[in-house]
Amino acid sequence: MKNITSLDHDFLLKMDELVSASFAHPIYHSNHSSYYRSTQNLNCLKDYSVVVVDDNGTPVVGIIAASFKDPASSKLFLSYLGNPAALLISSVRSKDLINEALISLYGHFVSNGFAKILVTSQFSLRIYGSQSNPLNSEVLELILKSARTVEVEFERIIDLELPKDKIRKDFSKSVLAAEKRYDKAKMETRIACWLNDKALISESISNLQFLHSSSAGRITRSSESWGIQERQIIDGSMVVLNGFSEGKNVHGSLFLLSDKSAYYGVSANLLQPGQSLSHVFLVEAIFFLKEIGIKRLFFGKQYENLSGVSDAKLLNISKFKSFFGGFVTPNLLIKNES
Repeated sequence: MKNITSLDHDFLLKMDELVSASFAHPIYHSNHSSYYRSTQNLNCLKDYSVVVVDDNGTPVVGIIAASFKDPASSKLFLSYLGNPAALLISSVRSKDLINEALISLYGHFVSNGFAKILVTSQFSLRIYGSQSNPLNSEVLELILKSARTVEVEFERIIDLELPKDKIRKDFSKSVLAAEKRYDKAKMETRIACWLNDKALISESISNLQFLHSSSAGRITRSSESWGIQERQIIDGSMVVLNGFSEGKNVHGSLFLLSDKSAYYGVSANLLQPGQSLSHVFLVEAIFFLKEIGIKRLFFGKQYENLSGVSDAKLLNISKFKSFFGGFVTPNLLIKNES
């Protein structure tokens, strides 16, 4: 076994392999680190991220976590660029190999000070990977002893390896009705990806940015972050869909790509009383992602009300996402927050 840290030249490659092997959320892929870094006004104190690989160099377990200081409270916290840190366990390796790697990971935590940082820091940490077999629990118990609460998060995932008719079969009546209701002759879908010229890509991002600001009633994030995402389309780690009705830009949505997974990152619509075209355009996006070889589409959180969320807007968004079928999968979210 070998521990590969963020200082090693092949760290990003091995971590990205582990993100895929553990079926972790696409936001943890290195494709998207520049964007999340641009949205956080934080200075990293120390990066504790590490991947444990076997003798053949294949990732088995690892963790993505770095320490920061909250500029407002000066409290120390662990994070992945503003997102929860993540413990990743390969879903395709044997139980014995995973246990050996977990023992190596625990020793690394003790030697590099991460064990002490857990006790003194605030953190949120997700666990992805094999949970069905009895595993060496030293790493998990180290985290749990420092935690205050444990939640179960639910994520909706659409299996794009299924035939189109089976994916469509899971759509709700409202989605199917929307497809029939609107005159597609008056609608146009433009999907910007790495295959398109830079002018179209730039226009697509500008359209989404305009809708995003208009629907929010304010500028929600920096122009730098939009510029980063424009470059991500060019390099193949993101696609953007623009939807038009009678020539008017009415919908925009953005999907993050990482290996064979995608994440429905954001969407915005032109607010028009009595009209919602999101259903139709998102169906177009789903089947486009299938065509380019994406196997899993992470569609977003579900059942947040079970964790005490009461924000009506968030719950309505969650309900909307449930209209597109797929399956719901649970993940542990371990917290030490005041």
